[in-house]
Amino acid sequence: MTDKALQYLKDQDFLLTKRLITNEITELLSKSRIEIKAAINHYSINFPEGMNQKNGKISKGENYQNLPYLILDFPKLFKSDSVFAFRTMVWWGNEISCTLHLQGELLENFREALIHNIQSNQAEEIYLCINKASPWEYHFDEDNYLLTNKLASSKLEKYLSSHSFIKISKKFPLSEIENIPSLAHSTFLEFMEILSLK
Repeated sequence: MTDKALQYLKDQDFLLTKRLITNEITELLSKSRIEIKAAINHYSINFPEGMNQKNGKISKGENYQNLPYLILDFPKLFKSDSVFAFRTMVWWGNEISCTLHLQGELLENFREALIHNIQSNQAEEIYLCINKASPWEYHFDEDNYLLTNKLASSKLEKYLSSHSFIKISKKFPLSEIENIPSLAHSTFLEFMEILSLK
């Protein structure tokens, strides 16, 4: 074990602080859920049948590309062949992200709205997942996400028309951590407008 690693192993303050930070982020994600739920009720958004729009789920892990993360999936509908989920993610050492994930039949219900509204919404800094292999990658390297306003219209339409899953995302610096509830709320409403649900 290196001297640096041993110092971390002995450092109770580091571990206790990590736990406190995790608890604070969990609380912020809980507040985000409340904000999103209020928006759903206010705008009477008509979601697909079976959508969980009451509780959602906050979960955490230690190893997305070797770093810890916390996520809120709300609202969400995960089926074996279909997905509709709004995910707010805090990835240690990287960023905050808000992602709309559509797949299967639930994607087909909204594909036309996505094609039309994303192309007419080029001023916004919205990222499109271009990786075809896995919908479960959330890093913002250029082999996974590209800004929609940096893609030629023909290429953007090709991605939106042909992918078996579509993920659109916005990212924010970790310095905005205290603003997660308002960021999640505003991004959620923006994405619902793209789906023509709001």
